[in-house]
Amino acid sequence: MKVPQTSFELKKEIELSENQKGDLRVRQLINILQKVDDEIISDGVFLTIQDKSNGFNVQKIASRILKELKPKSKKSSKQILFEILDNWDKSCQEVPFWFLDQYGKQELANTLVEIENNGITQKQSEKIKTVRWWLKIQS
Repeated sequence: MKVPQTSFELKKEIELSENQKGDLRVRQLINILQKVDDEIISDGVFLTIQDKSNGFNVQKIASRILKELKPKSKKSSKQILFEILDNWDKSCQEVPFWFLDQYGKQELANTLVEIENNGITQKQSEKIKTVRWWLKIQS
């Protein structure tokens, strides 16, 4: 396993970790990522989540990276949510909690309202409701 230099390389490493079906590789990846820039980590994780070919198992690994490393992002909560909303598996609860840690409850609540007011699909609306439920944010 090599140290990812780009978010695309990290995405590939996450996907490879799922293919090897072992916790050891995931732990090794997390250990290696401690030397990687937060922006590469957060972008790589969210590239993984938004890829429609990646289901729950891959997203769970990506979510675990968010939970354990808590990488910062320079992107807005709105931008990231729009990128992942269609494909994010609602069972990966680490994702909403990362948003809460990164942006705070009030900013996230404002972002959710803004997204809801932009004409979203039923599927996206259900995912926003899930975020609200996990984080106890009223509509």
